[in-house]
Amino acid sequence: KDDILNTPCVDDMDKIYDFANLISDEDEDKLYQVVTDFINLSDYDLALVTTNENPKYSEVEYANDFYDYNMFGKNETRDGLLILIDMYNRRVYVLRTGYAVKMYDDTRIDTIIDAGYLELKNADYYNCLNNMVLETLNLFNSGYPESNDKMLIDENGDLDVMDESLSIHS
Repeated sequence: KDDILNTPCVDDMDKIYDFANLISDEDEDKLYQVVTDFINLSDYDLALVTTNENPKYSEVEYANDFYDYNMFGKNETRDGLLILIDMYNRRVYVLRTGYAVKMYDDTRIDTIIDAGYLELKNADYYNCLNNMVLETLNLFNSGYPESNDKMLIDENGDLDVMDESLSIHS
């Protein structure tokens, strides 16, 4: 119950949740357009979140709860991503769910974060998030990475690793 009470309740259609007030209203409008373009082209959901307060154990827990309790995700497998700038813990985190887990392996997540790193370091949060979303789309357009060829996503959107054992027939 405390997890739910400590998670902001939002309209999942807004897509930009700047609780830390890092982005101007005009820039939020521009980001919203980039995010909706990504959603329409990929059929993955995407939310951008900034916060100055994190009552959770970590940025990972905050992102997971925010995504889950606000019912983000597309399709039955709740495919999508959430990019979090956690000013309290001074961290950036990219959450992925459903088929986005297969699309964005750890190397790709690092690439997404790197795309906005210089701007983040210079407190240019609009361009940081804009670059990260554009890189997310660029990686989507390149298809699934080879590293995830054997990865399966079950009907609940959970990772279901394919059995790689060999059977020998005599």
